Amino acid sequence: MTTDIVDQYIDDNMKLGNIDNAKIVAEDWLLRQAMYGDINWLEMWAGMYGRSSSPILRILYNKVNDIDYDRQVYVNKIGHQIDALRRKAWKTMSKFVPGNPEMVLMEFDKDGKATGNFRTEYNQG
Repeated sequence: MTTDIVDQYIDDNMKLGNIDNAKIVAEDWLLRQAMYGDINWLEMWAGMYGRSSSPILRILYNKVNDIDYDRQVYVNKIGHQIDALRRKAWKTMSKFVPGNPEMVLMEFDKDGKATGNFRTEYNQG
């Protein structure tokens, strides 16, 4: 399915250059973004049409971007609230725990080294 969408988009919008190579590069980039990047599937499919000649596809692209922006604003707001709570807890814990107070929350391996994971009911390290 990805190949069909990429091929159609490039056929419709690219008039110069090595079209076959552009298809390979675009599909590779999209798949890498989907697997390892900071892009979700809806953005991937809709984002390709941001500069389409179709007004319907551009409207869809704009709506997806608006939703994504609102989500980012919300996540940032919650993240700042969580960070403020963490800083407050750090100040309180530092009065009772010498060194790095967050180490109390860390998981340790069998050799006593911090794994980098926070303690949970499951041992991740």
